[in-house]
Amino acid sequence: MKIDRVSFTIKALSDYQYWQKQDRKTLKILNRIINDIIRHPFTGIGKPEPLKYKLDNCWSRRINKSDRIVYTVTNDSIIIIQCRYHY
Repeated sequence: MKIDRVSFTIKALSDYQYWQKQDRKTLKILNRIINDIIRHPFTGIGKPEPLKYKLDNCWSRRINKSDRIVYTVTNDSIIIIQCRYHY
């Protein structure tokens, strides 16, 4: 699977901007995870796990103890749904 595009929902973009302003260390971890998602959407760092119920077809990875990145994968793109807090 070749990923050509990474998109952020409005909520995810707001979360990402929060990390840019508030915590550069977490931002660095988040960027590593996003790069890993591009290479390996369903395996890799951050303990990837498929979500259920309302978030079916979405995946989650740990950023730190209390924050997760939630994303979905389409044919050629990744859509980041959130990257702060726990789903």
